[in-house]
Amino acid sequence: MNSALFRWRFGLFIAFLLGFWLVGVLWFAAWRDGSLRDSPRLFAAGLTLLAICLIFIGFLTASFTSRGARLFIELGDRITKPFQRLGKQNLLLLGLLYVTFAFWMAGDYSWYFSSIWRRLPLFLAYAGLATLVLKAWMSDLRWRQLGFASLVFTAAVLRLSVFLADVTDYPFSLTWSETTRFYYASLFFSERLYGQRIAWPPYDASRALLQAIPFLFSNLPLWVHRLWQAVLWMGITVLTANSLTRRLGIGDALQRWVFFSATVLWLLFAPVYFQLQLAVWFVCIGLERYFWERRHLFKTLLILAIASLWCGLSRINWFPMPALIATLFYVLEKPKGEQPFYRYFSQPLLWVFFGSMMAAISQGAYILLSGAEAHTYGYIFTSKILWYRLLPNPTFPTGILPTAIFVSFPLLVWIVWRVKNNHVRLGVWRWLALAMMLLVLFAGGIVVSAKIGGGNNLHNLDAYWALLWLLAAALYFGHYQNEQPIDRPEMRAAVSRIERLGNAVLLGWLFLMLLFSALSSGAPRFLYSSQDVESDLKLLQQALQAANAQGPMLFLTERQLLTFGTPRSYNIVYDYEKVWLIMMAMAHNQAYLDRFHEDIRSQRFSLIVSDPLRLRKKGTSAHFGDENDYWVEEVATPILCYYEPKKLLRTATIRWYVPRAEPLPCP
Repeated sequence: MNSALFRWRFGLFIAFLLGFWLVGVLWFAAWRDGSLRDSPRLFAAGLTLLAICLIFIGFLTASFTSRGARLFIELGDRITKPFQRLGKQNLLLLGLLYVTFAFWMAGDYSWYFSSIWRRLPLFLAYAGLATLVLKAWMSDLRWRQLGFASLVFTAAVLRLSVFLADVTDYPFSLTWSETTRFYYASLFFSERLYGQRIAWPPYDASRALLQAIPFLFSNLPLWVHRLWQAVLWMGITVLTANSLTRRLGIGDALQRWVFFSATVLWLLFAPVYFQLQLAVWFVCIGLERYFWERRHLFKTLLILAIASLWCGLSRINWFPMPALIATLFYVLEKPKGEQPFYRYFSQPLLWVFFGSMMAAISQGAYILLSGAEAHTYGYIFTSKILWYRLLPNPTFPTGILPTAIFVSFPLLVWIVWRVKNNHVRLGVWRWLALAMMLLVLFAGGIVVSAKIGGGNNLHNLDAYWALLWLLAAALYFGHYQNEQPIDRPEMRAAVSRIERLGNAVLLGWLFLMLLFSALSSGAPRFLYSSQDVESDLKLLQQALQAANAQGPMLFLTERQLLTFGTPRSYNIVYDYEKVWLIMMAMAHNQAYLDRFHEDIRSQRFSLIVSDPLRLRKKGTSAHFGDENDYWVEEVATPILCYYEPKKLLRTATIRWYVPRAEPLPCP
């Protein structure tokens, strides 16, 4: 009874603290913006939560009397027994619990939980409730196990649910290039939508193909496409995590779900983009046990061919990735034995060559079919490398290299620890192959991250993150074969306590990083006045109608207004979209830029829709300062020489520009 009473008292005290914290989160934010007085619903919610806190503290106080303690234990038993009888059906209750949590994270009230310290009490409260539900289902497990599992589950739900915050019918772009993705996806249907053949998306073709699926159905609004994008992020991440969990054959249910949730958090940490996750998913579910044997040769090559073709539509640093995943499983699961190293590695080398060739063929075929100028696809090789971004800088305050090392460190040290204390004996050649794969992917990701146009997060290291996680997971769950059986129980007994402590420290470090990432992810739902937006749309439409009779118009930005509007009623030039224009500027594609500058000098366009253009150069001391300077020099300066700014919309950072009667004296 004493143990149960202590747990109930501790739970009530924590619930009181979290409830009081949540009241402060809700009321303080509303008081600062002046909405508390005008929101009876918010005021009532805070009062209700405060009343619950007072009830909790009342129960806690009463529990310190002998009669109160006895009644408290009896009341606790009466509450928990019905839930225990539900058994596995408690999963439905857990699902409903997380649906409400997702509402707070992505719904209209999400801006109250826009920072880590505002999200933390709500996160801990839901993790606590999830622990109670799991205890009712798995009453034989310890509270500590269930509490940790609930923290991981809740963090994964938080990380996935923030994608839903972007599902809105706001007609303008939510971020600098958010709606560009939808425009590029629409280009596969350009003749139907725009009445002319427009070249296919010039980059990230695999993502554009996935996001083009809603365009198979006519007249779907923008919010449906945003919802589909959120589904792609959430659904493919879940599929990929599930495929790895199944590949490792984890038997224990709780351990399986904890690893599944941790994999979701890891995949979204950098993040690994959903179109690239598909390659990991396909290889993990497609390769059978002993897939390297002759009887599986055709299926293995088919799996690698399909996955590599997909990677060819994605990124050049992912060309060999399907083959490298297969090589990882091969090296871990097949002992080298006495055969020469060149014979052992001949099959993986063939996979890498075959997969890379298939990816190159896929990309080449896409370039030929896309209708775009082939020379524009070489931008990744001609753009500048900003080595200073490897260290702390305004674009990425912690720096690419220190952050990558810090994030990798617990897993890498854990792998070494695991190998040393669990006597993982793969042999020199197998360990060398694993180390070389990780080193090559890490070095490649670092170089790509330092390229101009990137370097503000770790997503260009995505291939390295995926392979590192696969290796660590396989070692953790014993999914490997030693060169020879090892049985040294006396050594295991001597290091078991140290090993447990080392595991706890390193895995705790990893979990705290993933938790911090989840708590700081996403942004609150964007709220806006529909009347103000409608007014701005009318102003823009009036300007377009007036300019349409005078000549062709250019949308540098906000092309989704054409995609989900009536583009055929306007005379539109579809060259020079903002994202691709800045890429060509950073890649020094002079032929492309000369054509753009000539069109600007000749005032070919009767109206240009763009973000507000400014002439201030920022240099390396500003966030994305180098990119800004290229934009100013190659785009903003020529336009402002020959075009003058007009109306700036109130509800979106959009301005349109019309030809100057007298161009400015510009170079």
